[in-house]
Amino acid sequence: MLNDKALHMKLDTQLYDELKQAADDNHMSLASVIRMACSEWLRKGRYDLKYSQPDEFWNALPSMVRQPDKKYYPGKPTILNTNNNLKDKFTLSVKNNIFIAKRNIVDYIWKSAKLEGINVTYPDTDAIYNGFIVSDILVDDIQTINNLKHAWRFVLDTINYPTNYALVCKINQYVGSNLFYNSGTIRTVPVSIGGTSWKPDIPIESQIREELEEVLTIKSKTAKAITLMLYLMRKQMFVDGNKRTAMLAANHAMITGGVGIISIPIDMQRQFHKLLVQYYESNEMDEIKQFVYDNCIDGLDLE
Repeated sequence: MLNDKALHMKLDTQLYDELKQAADDNHMSLASVIRMACSEWLRKGRYDLKYSQPDEFWNALPSMVRQPDKKYYPGKPTILNTNNNLKDKFTLSVKNNIFIAKRNIVDYIWKSAKLEGINVTYPDTDAIYNGFIVSDILVDDIQTINNLKHAWRFVLDTINYPTNYALVCKINQYVGSNLFYNSGTIRTVPVSIGGTSWKPDIPIESQIREELEEVLTIKSKTAKAITLMLYLMRKQMFVDGNKRTAMLAANHAMITGGVGIISIPIDMQRQFHKLLVQYYESNEMDEIKQFVYDNCIDGLDLE
């Protein structure tokens, strides 16, 4: 990986100064800024900036960086350049936020299952959660609900740990247990998403770690959690279970910050899916972020 000194040798002084300023303004590394600026190159699999890069890459870089309408212009990163000035709706102690999560956990699991298209009722979900046998429910659907139960318990047991890459992978391991192969491991194969022809890139661990660090710099605790959820949903890190994993990781951040719980109401799920597909295709998250903020934050004014 090229460091700043090596990049300075590769770039002309003016371009280097522009990129370095953009990096400093957004608390990012210079290499991360260049990756954002060169999204088309990223899609072709050129994820690491090495001296072996073809000359045309470096020749094309100035025009890609300086296009004023470029979505990946370095001064406007796609993750941080969204509405992150969302006021926290709730101010809770971690203890009280955990209390709310535990009190409503069956409801949250039920709504997550419905978001995945599982045809299950709240009473069925409650029965499965409490270990009862429920007829007329597919075995995989019962496994999904039980996995969500165990994943939620993991989230609540690790509130004192940071919301980071390792935690996200562990959540997916719980979500995918006995449902799909390599749960908890970053995928190395292409995936498709229902409702759109858009396909996510093969994820790169180093890139995800760096982008997660960027997300976690967001000052508003609620905006940080929502951004984290949407970022992970679109990144599609794993073979399956990405929405469930993303929402659980976001709720780990919400509870840690004492700002409530993210849960998509049943009557809002159709609109959420519509906005999610739009976000997948455009990589513009402001509209769906505002939707989640307005409609999908649960909590109580206990303090």
